[in-house]
Amino acid sequence: MKKEKTKNTVSGSPTKVSSRGSHLITSLNLAGKRINSSMAGEELIENILESVKVVMRTSAAALFIRNADKSGYNGHFDFGNRTNRVIRKAGDCGDDAFVATGAAHGIVIGETRQFCREGSATDLINEFNCGDTAAACAPLFFRDQLLGAVLAMGPEQGTFSEGDLELLSAIANQSAAAISSSVADNKPKEAKRADQEQIMARLVQDGFFPLLQDVKWGYCEIGAQKEAAFNVSGDFYDFFPVEESTYFYLFGDVSGKGVPAAMMMAYLLSRVRYLVFRHKNLSRIVFELNNEIHNMSRRGMFVTMHCGFLDLNRKWLSNINSGHCPVLFHDHSLNTWSMLEGSRNIPLGIIEGFNFSEDSRTFNTGDILLMVSDGVFEARNHEGEEFSLSRLIGELPREGDFSAQSVVDRLYQSIAGHCGSNGFNDDVTIFAVGNALKECRCYRIDFSLHQLDKHISFIRSFLQNMGLPEQQSAELLRLISRLFFTMMSGAERKGWKAPLEVKLISKTGSMEIGFRNFDEKMPLEQLVDADCREQLVASMDEVRFSRLQKGSHLILIKKFRRQG
Repeated sequence: MKKEKTKNTVSGSPTKVSSRGSHLITSLNLAGKRINSSMAGEELIENILESVKVVMRTSAAALFIRNADKSGYNGHFDFGNRTNRVIRKAGDCGDDAFVATGAAHGIVIGETRQFCREGSATDLINEFNCGDTAAACAPLFFRDQLLGAVLAMGPEQGTFSEGDLELLSAIANQSAAAISSSVADNKPKEAKRADQEQIMARLVQDGFFPLLQDVKWGYCEIGAQKEAAFNVSGDFYDFFPVEESTYFYLFGDVSGKGVPAAMMMAYLLSRVRYLVFRHKNLSRIVFELNNEIHNMSRRGMFVTMHCGFLDLNRKWLSNINSGHCPVLFHDHSLNTWSMLEGSRNIPLGIIEGFNFSEDSRTFNTGDILLMVSDGVFEARNHEGEEFSLSRLIGELPREGDFSAQSVVDRLYQSIAGHCGSNGFNDDVTIFAVGNALKECRCYRIDFSLHQLDKHISFIRSFLQNMGLPEQQSAELLRLISRLFFTMMSGAERKGWKAPLEVKLISKTGSMEIGFRNFDEKMPLEQLVDADCREQLVASMDEVRFSRLQKGSHLILIKKFRRQG
């Protein structure tokens, strides 16, 4: 079957992501990870400087860190590319090194020498011929404390825009948090407090993740595995029903670590649910969420995310990727895995008012969406070799009728085996959503023995379509026919004549049969004798009686062996 695709946006034409934009998405993500995974001291400083040059596409960068007595700034400069990189210290630059920034949000000027008018910093700028080049400077603020400034010099395009300054501010805010954390490592009391905050943040995070083993997702099946490299992970995911056969899912990563990232994740998960039920329009949901993150994130925090609606009645998937890792798609009809095609948008929180491009495609029975964090691709073995996207695709199952959770389990074991005793150097999170619905029939019939043959005819046809072995199908038919007879006999004895609704659901790897009546005075559990109930419990995987506001419910679930 040919896959159909459509695109739409909130309003007007979508904002296109150019090659420059694609570069920024990738580089900004890598910069955040590089900075947040750095050790203290020189490694942290070098990673900040390298991140500035890569994201801003400049020939030089500088970092000014405020002295302990707040009397001035120590300068660190990075000139050249990776093959001829030169890193120099400027010593105490005095207050003059930061005097030009003025405003709290940083500035852009035409000549770098205006930042440093005298001293060792000026000497270095002149030595490497950066004085005449354009420069952008962003302050390093953490919890309203000024820690210093970061400087980008010599842009490829000749000048800096206001958008470039926003990007530099995002790097500066991540750098400030990392520098503050590095300083705290040398203070026992602060370190102990930080540990307590990490534990608190972990508890907050765990409380927001869906408990997959405790929730029945109806026509969908989901699988998940998460392993934090440290106490708190920036990764998040969620899945919930919107209507009977429509679901919403999301998977993403908050920049940064610790309590701020955990708080942002908690806000996101609760806010998304509100927006989903308010709008039920994917482009509008992401548009508003992006603006809210941009306006509330004073320290440049951003979010990469993939999210979408699954409409299983229409067998349709609509999705938006906001700067996140590629999403893999299993086409059950072709028995193939591939990257989900679609537009790559920028991360959330970078540009206010950005129109995110939405993509759609079919999502048939047996199809699976697989989402992973970047820590999966970057997981390394003892030789430093990354797991990589190509290795991931090679490890995925192809033969048979496998479940979403079995895909997650198999991939996680492969990653753990690849890393061996090294363990994970970054958060590893895997999330899969599958369309398990094969067939759904629903009908109403009178609660009468005169209708017994019609009931049995429906059940027989349903079981035949499932393709079960003949003996297993015959045993199930006898059991369900016995149940029908027992309930209808009991209803006739009591004089109950309310209609009975029957729902027959065939899913990948299981079937579900539901009975519902619409008279609260006629609970179904009173119509099933002990002997029949014992047979149901022995033969079915789940037998659930429940009372409803109007009527009662009986659900039978039978699972079958699956491969994978």
